Formats: sequence, structure tokens, C-alpha cells
Amino acid sequence: MGANHQKEIEFLSSLAQPDYGLITSIGKAHLEGFGGFEGVIKAKTELYQFIEKNQGKLLVNGDDELLNRLSGKLKKITFGTSDSNDLQASDYEWQPWVGFRFSWKNENKTRKFFTQLTGRYNLDNVLSAVCFGKIFEVENEKIIQALENYSPNNNRSQWVEKGHTAFCWMPTMPIPAA
Repeated sequence: MGANHQKEIEFLSSLAQPDYGLITSIGKAHLEGFGGFEGVIKAKTELYQFIEKNQGKLLVNGDDELLNRLSGKLKKITFGTSDSNDLQASDYEWQPWVGFRFSWKNENKTRKFFTQLTGRYNLDNVLSAVCFGKIFEVENEKIIQALENYSPNNNRSQWVEKGHTAFCWMPTMPIPAA
């Protein structure tokens, strides 16, 4: 769900009726529609409020101090790189490709694998996908295979080579001439 003003996520949650909620991040984009950063926080946490009211569960990036504080004592599953998370990434890297091992609660670590995504922010995105897989009891190897085989083709996080230059293309970036 996306929003550009307060009460939008509250409305969308009432339509979708989610059992699980994930806020990927809270940043300072589109501040004008929210009346400032505190307004962004208020709008995004409408999802947390809906999930709490309906006895759902949150997925929370356990390494994100703000999201941890905002989710407080709500029912949640955490993911990230620190030992305290329910889903923990280790042996991770993100240049040029996001790669890591993961362990879920008391399981052994998986084999190291690489995605076709690049950038630190995609480590968090991929970890949230792994977390959903684990919640719905998908086998580790199937999760890994799906992530290894996913190739972005929607003009987001795509690896582009032009001449002797390679870069990760984002939709707001013009493709440079070779």
C-alpha cells in the first residue's frame, strides 16, 4: 500500500484486511502531503494500528531503530543482520549482488546464495521476502531458488551495461550515452 496523505493507509487496510503488515521504511519522501516527517510516521503506522486491532502480526526490520520503537510491544517477527532477530542474515554482501545466508529462529544457517539485485536496501527487501516465506512454511531451498531466479524487469534495481560502464539503474536516472 502506498500513501501520499494521512488516513489513506487506514482506508486501504480496511479494504484489504491484512493479517500481516510490513513497513519497509519510513523516509522523508513526499513530505508535502503529510505535513512533515511526523505526519509520515503517523500515516505509515496506520498499518501497525490496523494489525494490532485485528490481532495480526507485524514483520519488522529489527535493525531499524525507528520501526522497532514504533512497533513497540505489538506481536511481531523481526528480520535483519543482528543476532536478536527471528530471521538473521549472515555472511552478507550487496556489491555487486545481494548475497547471504539466513537462519530462522533455531534452524541451522542455509547455504550462501546470491540474488540478481544490488544495493544495501535490497538486502532488507529480500530478507522481508524470506521472512514471509518462512511464515508460510516454504522450504528454505524453494525460497532460495525463487530469490536466485528473480530477475528485475520493471525498471527497478536492474543492472545495465553501457559500453565499459555497468550500474544499477533506477527509474529516476537517465540511462547515460555509451
